[in-house]
Parts: sequence; structure tokens; C-alpha cells
Amino acid sequence: MAVLSRASGPLDAATLAASFRQGRRIEPKVAAILAALARTGTALSSDRGRSFWARQAA
Repeated sequence: MAVLSRASGPLDAATLAASFRQGRRIEPKVAAILAALARTGTALSSDRGRSFWARQAA
């Protein structure tokens, strides 16, 4: 979530997974977590789940 919060724009699962040591191996897990965050409202997506950004607290 920290990487998503610090990003200057939306990130997709591949870009976010690349920031971890495991890289592309964990991309499916990152995509699943991003989808869960979007369902709970913690992350937002305007392109039907291709890229995400963190919801900013008020």
C-alpha cells in the first residue's frame, strides 16, 4: 500500500509487482490484492481494474 500511496499516478499490477524482489512471479497475487483493495474502497480504479491509485484520506 505504501508504494501505491507514494506513486505520482495510477499503477498497474505489473509495475507494482516489479517494485518487489519477487517481481513478475507475484504479479497475479498483486493483481488480486489490488482488486480486493478496490472492492473495499481503499484503492481506486477508473479503467475497470487495469490501474489503481490509493484513496487519499481527507
